[in-house]
Amino acid sequence: VSVTQNYFDLYATYGFTDQFFIFGRASFLFESLSDPAFNGGGTTGIGFSDQWVGLNYRFLSSTDHSSYLALQTDAVLPAYSNSNAKIQKNAYLGDGSFDFTLGLLGQLDLPFLGDNGFALNGGSGFTKRTYGYASGIPWRIALKRDVKNGFYFSLGARGNLSLNNDSSNSNTTLQAQIAADQLAGAGGSELISATNPTWIVGEATLGFRFPAGNLLYAKGGLPLFGRYVANGVQFSVGLTFDLEGANGSSPTNSNIYDSKPFQSQPSVESESQTWQDARPINTKRGPRVGPVTFQKGQRRPSPALTGQFESYTLEGKVTAANDNLYVLKINLGGNKGIEKGQIFDIFSSTTDPVTQEVIEKKIARAKVAHVRSDESALSVVEYFVESWIEVGFTAKLLVN
Repeated sequence: VSVTQNYFDLYATYGFTDQFFIFGRASFLFESLSDPAFNGGGTTGIGFSDQWVGLNYRFLSSTDHSSYLALQTDAVLPAYSNSNAKIQKNAYLGDGSFDFTLGLLGQLDLPFLGDNGFALNGGSGFTKRTYGYASGIPWRIALKRDVKNGFYFSLGARGNLSLNNDSSNSNTTLQAQIAADQLAGAGGSELISATNPTWIVGEATLGFRFPAGNLLYAKGGLPLFGRYVANGVQFSVGLTFDLEGANGSSPTNSNIYDSKPFQSQPSVESESQTWQDARPINTKRGPRVGPVTFQKGQRRPSPALTGQFESYTLEGKVTAANDNLYVLKINLGGNKGIEKGQIFDIFSSTTDPVTQEVIEKKIARAKVAHVRSDESALSVVEYFVESWIEVGFTAKLLVN
C-alpha cells in the first residue's frame, strides 16, 4: 500500500498587543492511495482537510522578548465528510475528530552562544479529541538560530504521548469499524483513525532569511519511535513573507501543535508541527519605518527643543544591535549617569568623499531598559528611516 499526501496551507496571524494574538491555518489536501486490493487498485481524495484556529497569550517575557512563557489554546476543525468519501469510495482527508488543546509554551535565549539568534524553545499541552479518540500530551523541543539576514536552522524533536483512553479499547464493534475505515480511507494505514498512538519524530529545518524578512526553507522529519502510528519520512519546502508594515504591534514567534506526526507539517515561524509557540509572521522581521504606532499606554518621547533643534548632552557608541528584537547596547552606563527610561537618538555617519565632511543621519530613537556600570541596553521605540542599526553608530542622550 502506498499513500501520498500533498498539503497546501495558508497561515495567518493577528497580534492585538505584544502579548496577545490569534492565528489560523487553512489547509487543502490532495491524497493518492495505491492499493491493489481496494477499489480497482486505489483511489484519491481532494478537498479541504483539518483547519486550525487558536489564540496565544504571553504572560511572562524578557524586555527584548527573546525569552518568554505563553499559554496557548487551539482547535482542529475537520472541513470534510468521511461519510460522503466512503459512499464515493474516495480516500479520507482525516479522521473527522474535533481536537482541542491547551498548553504552555516557551523560549529561552542562549546569549552564551554569541549574538547569533540562538534560542531553545518548545512546550507541551493536553489534547482532548472527539468521537472516542484517545486524549494525548503533545510536546516539542528544538534548538534554533534565527537572524535578521542570514541562515536559519532548527533541530529538535516533537511527539505525542497517548493517554490510552480510546473508547475502542474494549469494544470489538468499534475496533472492527476502525479497521474498516482505515482500509477504505487509507489502505489500512494508521495514517487515520489510529488507536492510542504514541510517537516521536526528529526534525530539522534549514533556510535563509532575506533582509526584508522573507524566509526560504526546506524541512525534513524522521520517525524515531512509534506505537500504533503510520511510519513515514516527511519533507517540505516553503517560502514565508513578511507583511508587517509600519503599524503592527504584535507578539514574537509561532509554532503550533498537530495531533498526527505526518499530517500537515509546515515550517519555521508558523510551524504547526507541535506545541511550540505560534509566532506570527509579521513580527521582528526587520526595521519599522516611522511613523510607528505605539503600544497601548506607551507615550511617544517628547524631546526638549532648542529652537527647532533637539539638544543632546552625552554621546556614546552602539556596541551591539538586533533589529529583529528592536534592541541595542551602548558603551555608556551608570558610571556616566545613565538611568533607566532615558531617551537616546541613534545616528549613522558617512564621510563626503570630496569635502571629507562627516554627515550624520538620525536613524532611530531608543529608550534605556537596563543599566550596568559601563554599558546599557536600549529598546528601539521608533525608526526615522528605513535602515538597520549597526555597531559603531552614535548614540546621543536627549535632553529632557
